[in-house]
Amino acid sequence: MLTKMIKHDMRAMSKVAVPMFIASGIISVICCAMLYFTLSFFENADNLIAASALVGGFYVLGIMAIVVMSSIVYVMAIVRYYKSLFTDEGYLNMVLPMSTSTVLNAKILSTLIWSLISTAVIALGMFISVVLPTLLYNIEILTDTAEIFKYFMGLFIEPDHASSLTVFQSTNAAVKFVESTILTLTAINIGVTVMKKRRVLGAVLFYFAVNFVRENIISGFELIVDAVLVSGAGSVGVVISSIFSIVMSLALIVAGYLVSRYILTKKFNIE
Repeated sequence: MLTKMIKHDMRAMSKVAVPMFIASGIISVICCAMLYFTLSFFENADNLIAASALVGGFYVLGIMAIVVMSSIVYVMAIVRYYKSLFTDEGYLNMVLPMSTSTVLNAKILSTLIWSLISTAVIALGMFISVVLPTLLYNIEILTDTAEIFKYFMGLFIEPDHASSLTVFQSTNAAVKFVESTILTLTAINIGVTVMKKRRVLGAVLFYFAVNFVRENIISGFELIVDAVLVSGAGSVGVVISSIFSIVMSLALIVAGYLVSRYILTKKFNIE
């Protein structure tokens, strides 16, 4: 049942997300061509400033479009979560023969998948439109990039102190990505429950409230711990600080999940 629910959510979102991603890809290729030919034009043309201003304006708009369209997919995935649980569609989920955990897990996983895809599309779009034309224009940069990539992969193939730090920081970034999505969904659940007559407003208000607490209070505490550890233990303190940050994020993920599960159990009374 979990797999079927995820497939259903993925199909429902793909009707809007796939065209967005295709458009983002097309714009990325156009921006790549624009920047590449502009770089070539700079070498040969006399009126470089006028050409740069003309192409640069469209190029900036293209970059903004890539980010905006992929971000819209992420926002729609969050809206999809809300609609599939707290609107008329939520009634269908309520009567299906499944547990609260199955409902919640399916919605969280599908939202995380679309969030990950949206982030990957933005990163790929930036690479195609910004990095790739520069690499094609200057082969030496391509060689340097290959060496950097080889070094980065070597950190994982031949572990040392630097690779440990890289692994912990990469893991920390991944965990915080999951944490951000979980806290957003938890804020929606709390807001809808607290403000039953103004559900959308409640979801938005608690989203900002939860993010305020996370970014200003919890993150501030993490920064203090980071400063103390780094100043006291140096590079080892950086690793310990990364581990502490990962543990904090995992704790918030678990807390958010348990709160969401309690709210859904109380609302739908599935179990």
